[in-house]
Amino acid sequence: MKKWHKMFTGHILDVIDKIEDESIQMMFTSPPYYSKFVYPFANTMWGGDKDCDHKFDKNRKYWFNQFCMSCGGWYGQLGTEPTPEQYIEHFMMIMDALEPKLKHDGTVWINIKDSYSGSGNASGHKKDTKNLGKVTSETTAIVDGPSKYPSVNGYKRKCRFGIPEQLVTAMIKRGWYFRSRIVWVKPNHRPENVKDRPTNDHELIYLFSKRAMYKYNQIKVEAEDGFKNQRTTWEIDTENNPIGEHEATFSTQLPFLPIKAGTDFDDIVIDPFAGTATTGICAINQGRKFIGVEINPTMVDHAKGRLERETFTPLQYFL
Repeated sequence: MKKWHKMFTGHILDVIDKIEDESIQMMFTSPPYYSKFVYPFANTMWGGDKDCDHKFDKNRKYWFNQFCMSCGGWYGQLGTEPTPEQYIEHFMMIMDALEPKLKHDGTVWINIKDSYSGSGNASGHKKDTKNLGKVTSETTAIVDGPSKYPSVNGYKRKCRFGIPEQLVTAMIKRGWYFRSRIVWVKPNHRPENVKDRPTNDHELIYLFSKRAMYKYNQIKVEAEDGFKNQRTTWEIDTENNPIGEHEATFSTQLPFLPIKAGTDFDDIVIDPFAGTATTGICAINQGRKFIGVEINPTMVDHAKGRLERETFTPLQYFL
């Protein structure tokens, strides 16, 4: 069978109907983290009435991140919602749409990170998106500053939101099987400028399955007394950004083990937040097929370049 790979430009909820039901073997993704960045081209309408001529408060400094005054739908992007609960709700909308596309023995791997109330930031944005990158009281209820903004709907300032735990609870309630919690330790992680807690040097990867029995290739790793099953703590160094602009690029080694464990040759791997196609590179170079979805056309162009440079298989684009 001839290999094929697809890259969709758009929001996952807008392109989901272009993907066949029960065609995806595995999803590996790292969604936008809550209260971290605001990305260009990423705003979309969540909920409400699709036929509504949406009306927003023109007196707001930012015209995005608002509720429609007519239908109650919210216009903004994943990660900048007014509350962590709404962030989880929106992510569950995506998972509900993806669930029928996943094979009965498919798996979902999610790389997620927590954040703190009152610590929204936009470090590292280029000048042309600097103002958009600031998470302030005008974009969400989360701000970077003193006690003028002490809490977010009951979360005291400096309190962790518990985003990973909220995600797991929501997935279980949706009927997913929560199978594993993997700790990605970053040996070369930069120290944080904090004085009242340890530096966070890890992120989490969660494994979910659609059914109780699912495809999983047990990975053996070398040990002093022979070989042992792959453990749940992975030490993987962070890598330099491949294009210098996309702050959320994860290590090219990170998707390697999940793809090896959760798929076989010619299986389809999807990343609904493809970014610069790191997941795609790992999938293609292991003989898998890849479907990527990315809302930012600039990132799609960067992804195309990486896929052409770092793989040797043709890519099929649907723009």
